[in-house]
Amino acid sequence: MSLLDYLKQTGDILGGPRLVGRAIRVLWWDEADDNGRYDPKWFLAEIRKYDAKSGKHSIKYKVVDLAEPQEQIFLALTLHHMSRYDPEALDCARPAQPWALASSNNHSA
Repeated sequence: MSLLDYLKQTGDILGGPRLVGRAIRVLWWDEADDNGRYDPKWFLAEIRKYDAKSGKHSIKYKVVDLAEPQEQIFLALTLHHMSRYDPEALDCARPAQPWALASSNNHSA
């Protein structure tokens, strides 16, 4: 299977037309700063359309000052996030603590 065929199939497997209207955050690596470090940024967008022939999703970014506010992407080739919570908020989430096990003295006979 060619890479292009794989990407076409993956677009459908990842949700295809069922994702239209959903919010998505796409990770972009901006240009390097003066120290040569890159600052990754999440950009909020909406999935507007799915092209079953190409396997690409059309998205429109919510940020108005982007040079290209719309693009077609292969979801399999992007680092993206689909959740109602910002990716940064997930970094602050803490898992629940496990329940304490009952002491061995409390076993019934």
